[in-house]
Amino acid sequence: MTTLYVLWQDPVSRLWHPVGLLGHSGSRYYFQYTRGALSSKHFEPFARMRDLRTKYESESLFPTFANRLISKNRPEYKNMISWLGLNAETPDIQFHMLSLLGGQRETDKIRMIPRPERSSSGTFNIRFFVHGLRYMVENAAEEATRLEKGEELILGLEANNPNDKDAISVAKTSPGCMLGYVPRYYAHDLRKVIQDKECKRLNVKVLRVNPDAPLSMRILCEVESTWPDDYVPFISEEYWPLDKDINGNNNAHRRNLSLA
Repeated sequence: MTTLYVLWQDPVSRLWHPVGLLGHSGSRYYFQYTRGALSSKHFEPFARMRDLRTKYESESLFPTFANRLISKNRPEYKNMISWLGLNAETPDIQFHMLSLLGGQRETDKIRMIPRPERSSSGTFNIRFFVHGLRYMVENAAEEATRLEKGEELILGLEANNPNDKDAISVAKTSPGCMLGYVPRYYAHDLRKVIQDKECKRLNVKVLRVNPDAPLSMRILCEVESTWPDDYVPFISEEYWPLDKDINGNNNAHRRNLSLA
């Protein structure tokens, strides 16, 4: 199953909380709330999914999330899927779009991020658009257009970054030019992987360069690294599903929204 975490930003504290899990397996979609949904009195359950302890199922992507994607009838749709490295024949294209775009709107504070999965070869693999290109020096955007598919990049741990203690920079190898950052929601976990003494491989490469895309979608990268033996991504209690008790036993019922 491919899994996305649904994050919600508290309007008062401005903190982000994982409030749900959105999964896809075969021809079915699943959604369940996590303990992060209990972290703030301001959180409101999503439409048609009001019970926090129910695991919801559907044959199609839940409208709450599908409505966050650009319609295939829009003229810019073809450009969008091209920037993402997808095409019209990509299986489960909506889920791939949510994974890379996050489904975030300007009118709310919800976004989705994919849970890192251990590959069949035992590696840590994530894809992301480089963040913060617009805030780099003037020549960074120009240098980005010179990148080539497959080109290797460098990750840098910024221990003294005043805005984010887990910040990881992304830069060209030659000439040295900082392009931006690894998305903040991946930085904490990726830092653990990078600092692992047993890490035997760490590769960062360019998957796509989109000269005609917004700066936030200009550079699509992939990180592949050794997966530490004792590494568990997103391990904090807020990520635990609410449909299970503290011992991991199922304590909820299922509801098929396709039939409701």
